[in-house]
Amino acid sequence: MEQEQHNLVNETNLITNSTDLDCNFLWFSSLENLYLKTLAVFPWIVLVIGVTGIVCNILIILVYTKLGFPSTIHLSYVALAVSDLGCVVASMVYAVTTMAPVSRSFETTALSDRFSQVVGGLPQMTFSRLTGLITAWISLQRCLCVTYPTRVRLMVTHKVVKVVLAFIFTIGCFPIVFVYAMIGSEWQSHVPVNDSTWALQDEKSVTMVTMVTLALIYPVVSWVCVAVCSSVLIIKLKRNARWRTRNAAGAATASIATGKNNSHVTKVVVTVAGIFLICSLPLTASLFATLALPQFSLNGALHYLYRIMVMTCVLTTQINSTVNIVIFAVSGHSFRSLLFRLLTRTCRKR
Repeated sequence: MEQEQHNLVNETNLITNSTDLDCNFLWFSSLENLYLKTLAVFPWIVLVIGVTGIVCNILIILVYTKLGFPSTIHLSYVALAVSDLGCVVASMVYAVTTMAPVSRSFETTALSDRFSQVVGGLPQMTFSRLTGLITAWISLQRCLCVTYPTRVRLMVTHKVVKVVLAFIFTIGCFPIVFVYAMIGSEWQSHVPVNDSTWALQDEKSVTMVTMVTLALIYPVVSWVCVAVCSSVLIIKLKRNARWRTRNAAGAATASIATGKNNSHVTKVVVTVAGIFLICSLPLTASLFATLALPQFSLNGALHYLYRIMVMTCVLTTQINSTVNIVIFAVSGHSFRSLLFRLLTRTCRKR
């Protein structure tokens, strides 16, 4: 009797284990199919958005250069466009290196992944974090303008803005310079494929630097600064709107016009910051998943889900780096007029 019960328990355990294996296989197979379908269209979507982003950011730089820099915020807008231009170009390079013809030129998947990450993925991540830092600076710059309106011209001068932007570009590009300095000094032989390729001198140090800066410090600083400054700006906007409503009859026309102009600039900054935060949501989810799930990595059990999230983050950051021209054109009359003149002049020459 005891032997029969023991056999029954063993058969139940076998059925349960078999069911769990079938569920895991189905889950893994569905993730693989979703990844392959996404990979088939991902490069082409990135290339289309990338071409649009290149044109849009070049136009932003041209328009603000021709308008001059009467306001220090225009310097920051140009710096943001330069960073966005680098982001969309790097995204296109990453998309091209993930295409089948490029990937199949390598004998192993590891070599293909490393090539894509170093040539396209790392620059894309660097410029996207740089865009976040500049967006945080723009939000902070505008927050200072509305908080200390009488002293801001002495605090945030053209020289100060140039120094701050140069510092942001320096620290933003440090990780990629550090990684590239570690490449190409050592060669490793790959016996299974009878080939050799570049290697990193100190891969642990490279991983630590990129993870601490690009995956932790830069995004967290950007999100916190943008979120706090945007909240302050929204509160100030509501207070200014109520003040203009109460004093519209008795206030001077020049004062009302100045308040509207300041509110207009603040709305542009809040819109840019809001789009940045929305487009950063996939990256935020990916970082939390990486910390919470050890298998959510390039070589973990959830590597297909990880790759899908990486492609989603690339797409959202690329969209964030493309749409600013729409915000500037809709919100600014001078920007819109000069932009249309540039476009019509180009069409006439053609």
